[in-house]
Amino acid sequence: MRAHFRRITRQFGLAEWWVGRCLAYATRGIVSRSQNWAIAGAGVVGFVSDIAGLKMTPLEGYQGALASAAAGVIAAWILLFVLRLFIAPFRMWSHGKWYGDEFVYNEPPLAFHERISPENNNFVHNFRFPEAPPYSFIKYKIECDGRREFISIMVAAHWRQLPVFSDHKQCQYTSGGIRVGRDRKMVLTTFMRADATPFSIRIKVAGWERPNKQVLQDPHV
Repeated sequence: MRAHFRRITRQFGLAEWWVGRCLAYATRGIVSRSQNWAIAGAGVVGFVSDIAGLKMTPLEGYQGALASAAAGVIAAWILLFVLRLFIAPFRMWSHGKWYGDEFVYNEPPLAFHERISPENNNFVHNFRFPEAPPYSFIKYKIECDGRREFISIMVAAHWRQLPVFSDHKQCQYTSGGIRVGRDRKMVLTTFMRADATPFSIRIKVAGWERPNKQVLQDPHV
């Protein structure tokens, strides 16, 4: 019973994420430069139409012209939003490719960036990657602007999973994967050699895999 309830609530979380991604795509496109010109043009058409006698509102004079311009802008905004919302499921993943349940980015996006120094040794850094779905398996890459052999790095889903480093050679790797929770939060800790020059670390997401039925029922995720 608990497993069934857990799966239902997690499926609801996935649906919430999907709707959020669609809304984000629709809204983001409306504020682009090309769409702004279309919306502004609708306002101008409404303004000129009112002056020409084609009333869109019961107001008269300059108030009617301004109200018609505002009505044109609002109507254009709603129309573009609905259009982009309709095409969102087909277009919002154009920055990558699907391979079954796995999505791989054309250009890995940045999930974390911080300048690290020996003073940050064993400090816990928190970050999120909300574009991935809840409970997904995220595949990431580690990029360092300095000498990688001078630093130990560990990425995890929770701070309790992080080790307490005592040496810069304990954990040195360039990529990995991690199962995240509903909030897609991750943590990172480092240990740099005492005489190393501070440099930047970036975590980029190569792709992620949607959770299957077993994951949605797993109480440990």
